[in-house]
Amino acid sequence: MSVENQQATVRTNRIKSGGRAVVDCSLTSTGRIKAAVYNRLGEKVKDLLDEERGPGIWPVEWDGQNSEGHFVSPGFYVLVVDSAGQITKTTIVVQK
Repeated sequence: MSVENQQATVRTNRIKSGGRAVVDCSLTSTGRIKAAVYNRLGEKVKDLLDEERGPGIWPVEWDGQNSEGHFVSPGFYVLVVDSAGQITKTTIVVQK
């Protein structure tokens, strides 16, 4: 699955060994990119990225932990990527 806009392409559905979810963000020009994970209630679970990046493919990884370092409960989570105001949302399923 991929979602494209003027600034970024986000590719999903890749799980790294050890249970890490990986999302590839491909920027076509330099800009600020932010990524965070939210629970199904819309509460922020963890900030993953907030920095200026140049053109290229940038993997964003989530290890299944919240901002306090605890593993989250099984369920549905949403990864939100904001690239130059273009917002892309991707569902991540955490299983036991």
